[in-house]
Amino acid sequence: MTIKGSVFPFTNPSGKQVWKVEVTTGYRPDGSPRTIRRTAQSKREAEHLRITLLSDLRDGLLTERSSTRVRPFALWWIREVKAREIKPATAADYESRYRAYIDPTFGHRPLESVTALDITTWLGDLNAKNLSDATQNGALQVFKMILKAAHSHQEIRSNPGQGIPRLKFPRTTRVKPPWTREEAQQALLFAKGTELELPLLFALHLGLRIGEILGLKWSDIDFETGLLSITRSIRETRHFQPDGSSRFLLTESTPKTVASVREVALTYGLQSALLAQRERQQDRDLFRSTGWIHATHSPHPLRPNRLAKMYKLFLHEHGLRPIRFHDLRHSAATLSLSAGVRIEALSQNLGHSSIDITKRIYAPKVAALSMEHSEAIEGYLSPQNPSLISQNDRSKK
Repeated sequence: MTIKGSVFPFTNPSGKQVWKVEVTTGYRPDGSPRTIRRTAQSKREAEHLRITLLSDLRDGLLTERSSTRVRPFALWWIREVKAREIKPATAADYESRYRAYIDPTFGHRPLESVTALDITTWLGDLNAKNLSDATQNGALQVFKMILKAAHSHQEIRSNPGQGIPRLKFPRTTRVKPPWTREEAQQALLFAKGTELELPLLFALHLGLRIGEILGLKWSDIDFETGLLSITRSIRETRHFQPDGSSRFLLTESTPKTVASVREVALTYGLQSALLAQRERQQDRDLFRSTGWIHATHSPHPLRPNRLAKMYKLFLHEHGLRPIRFHDLRHSAATLSLSAGVRIEALSQNLGHSSIDITKRIYAPKVAALSMEHSEAIEGYLSPQNPSLISQNDRSKK
């Protein structure tokens, strides 16, 4: 912020001329300046007062106490500032978290009145509601960003959220143990020829995310080379209206990260299922060469929420161990490593930004990798190892 100060003459109601000193201390969310005014009896006194005020401002002694409340600032910052830096779906997620977890407690409060103790108490209230650690950390992350922005915009003199730590030791998680080979085989057998066959194959064979699966179009497939291009993802996001009402809309965007834009090789099973899906769409007059692979009668893409419900019902009907649809991606990763797939190939197929991510998440969970090490080192050090026998024979000679 550029620090400004001005001196100008002023005639008060009694007709006496005095001098006013005006110093800009910050800016409101609408861009208008926030100022402090003082009165001096002479121009010389006013100039001296201006220098003193500017000095106090630089030392942090002159910040005006803001009356701005949390709700208007938070919504302005999410919609007008942060939304220019992130995907629309992410901005909608921030607003949804704010409205669900932050606004009920802090929305009516002046920003300047929020303290670190208030935030700690609020986190305790969230924990008492048995919210998952991920939900609590997500709400805290959004609130800390809002408070940091308020500090940057001179709405608060200090940031009370700066020293509040995230929960580091999760006690609860929605992630379920991945399916075993037998469980995955059974699920694919039950799904054969149904609407869930393709989504399950994409998830278990290639480890695609649900948004990547439903974002696929026929133009993304090259049947001659057997390659699939993953260039988009769709998700349902809650969009809020000015009156606070909301509705869920399908949002199309690029995949999660830059590395998630990738080409993967189709398995034989996937190619066969895709050809069968194309024939079904042609029979129902839904096929478009640039259309959605998972199309509804509209033909619009199948909604993630709809697929999740179909998947949950499928598990219940066939007595399969319930895991989240996203956990199928974890199943694909662990099963691939157990099958002997190189971790570098798996990382590229999953669209991870680095191989270290793949190692950290999946390598510790695959017993086959540990067994491979144990068998290799035991075989190498065994007295029956041919290389050791030949060395012993040479030493005897």
